[in-house]
Amino acid sequence: MNAFVKLRQKISPYLFLVPCLIVFGLFLFYPFAKTIYLSLYKTDKLGQAKLFVGFGNYIDLFTSKSFYNSLLVTLIFVVIVVTVSMLLGLVTALLVNKNFPGIRVFSTAYALPMAIASSAAALIFEIMLDPTIGILDKFLRSDINWLHDERYALVCVALLTAWLNSGINYLYFSAGLANIDELIYERASVTEEARRRQRWILIATVQLSRSYPPGRISTTRDMHRMWELAAMQV
Repeated sequence: MNAFVKLRQKISPYLFLVPCLIVFGLFLFYPFAKTIYLSLYKTDKLGQAKLFVGFGNYIDLFTSKSFYNSLLVTLIFVVIVVTVSMLLGLVTALLVNKNFPGIRVFSTAYALPMAIASSAAALIFEIMLDPTIGILDKFLRSDINWLHDERYALVCVALLTAWLNSGINYLYFSAGLANIDELIYERASVTEEARRRQRWILIATVQLSRSYPPGRISTTRDMHRMWELAAMQV
């Protein structure tokens, strides 16, 4: 009986992991293994494996110029999105770091981008950048097709994505700023000029250390907004 109790005590912690392992197995591990399997085959239009080619698909991929061009485009996209979204989030968090009348209105407005569907934002953005009725061309008195000109299309989509991501960054930075003790600011300063300089250095250091790194990885998945904008042009 004692042996059975000890065995149950050893096994029971692992039984609590079974539901989690089932979910991960169905929606993460199995699709991953199936993708590796299909990468070794030529597939039909339905995605069914038809002809085994081994590493032929990988050879074609790594010898393709378009593959390296897509890596470069993705890198530029990620740099713009991460930099601009974090700057917007930090600046807006600093603006509402002090109490003043109407602070809740501004806080809601700054966090609002995270609640907007990407497809709706893409539609509004497409109208704003339209060469005939777009407000941007009207304001600049220009005639630029922003979403079709290869010089501007990537930057435009990256800025849209950065704005949509700025809401969650604003919440991250606001939470971080709220936890910074004023005593730290006072100890870091000697004169008024040094106080201002040290304040910005301290804020940047603390916020960057507290920023959630996996959230930056998700930026590479935001490339779907390019397809949404492209689909609206057809």
